[in-house]
Amino acid sequence: MAYQTPGADNLFPQLDTDLRIMFARNPRKMPLARYALFGDLNYQVSYYTKIDSTVGIKLPGRNKFAAIWADGQNRPDGQANRISHRFESIKLERHLHNFPQGTISLANQPYDIISNNMFLMAQRAGTLRALWAYLEIYAAVTASEIATATLGSIVSGATDISAGTVTNPIFLKVLQYCSQYIHQHTNGVVNEQYLKVVMGPDVALKLGASAELLDYVARSSSARDVLEKGFSNNRFGLPLEYHGYELIVEDTVLDSGNVGTNTLANVFTADDIWVLARMDANMGSGIDAGAAGSYGGAEGNVFPTTFSTLSLMEGPFWTLQQNGKTEVRDGTHGMGSEMHVDTKNEVVDAAIRDTFATKVTAGASGFVVTDVLP
Repeated sequence: MAYQTPGADNLFPQLDTDLRIMFARNPRKMPLARYALFGDLNYQVSYYTKIDSTVGIKLPGRNKFAAIWADGQNRPDGQANRISHRFESIKLERHLHNFPQGTISLANQPYDIISNNMFLMAQRAGTLRALWAYLEIYAAVTASEIATATLGSIVSGATDISAGTVTNPIFLKVLQYCSQYIHQHTNGVVNEQYLKVVMGPDVALKLGASAELLDYVARSSSARDVLEKGFSNNRFGLPLEYHGYELIVEDTVLDSGNVGTNTLANVFTADDIWVLARMDANMGSGIDAGAAGSYGGAEGNVFPTTFSTLSLMEGPFWTLQQNGKTEVRDGTHGMGSEMHVDTKNEVVDAAIRDTFATKVTAGASGFVVTDVLP
């Protein structure tokens, strides 16, 4: 029997135990939350400040006397030490994942159509977020906000990152190159402690079967974890960390087919590897990112210092009241459910509403390695 949407003409009695087969992934457990910094914004368009930090390491000509103030001499004017900045905008977009249902369908179908559809729409919303983040990374590469290089330009002659061995660890050489580049371009602040290595399933599967990773896992204390169930990377044969770098497989699934057809693929389709920074707590900025509050509070912007490469900002769940005024429902930001009942037409329009923005906020702390597979 073909799949059909619930309607008055396809209602059938279920088993007494209400057996249903459905697959729905919790959007909060998708990989995106591991490599993107999540925050709140309270306005449709907000701005943040990008500071040219090179003044913090600027010593022209490697001159050790660059800051000398000799006794009896006028105080240096310091004009060359003034910082420069620019303002960047973030625009929230509102998305609706809705599914109208008629009265007869709801009244006669033994299972809860609304709740089950909500689960699936929540996954759809999470999948859309992952797609926006994926496209944002490559838009930043195109705009030269994030540095990029091919595998062959980093490791001379290399065409396959899974061809690494114990004596020629190609993957490790790539990570060391990216880490050193990021370290230099962030004033020595960002190192492997904060870096997340993100890849798609195709690259992960081949990398996990490489001699380089097989040897590392065999010698690692986490070897048992890789072999046992319940480990987040065990499907790919990868450890959670490799030489101090956290490995994340972006395995969010996407169906790009039109209604009635299926074209299954991964959100992360490129044969590339991303090295991204993500702040988890107080990372040298002097501000606890977890306690700093919203990025655009009602009293003005409270934007903590951050060097996370990619940010996902969640907007308020605005609701319109009968008196024409608006309010944020229960203080909710980002994803939330809603339901509108049309008694005249006897239709219930249930939905997952999601307001968010993806933004490469600190491109200097990221690096994209392209063409890692032949």
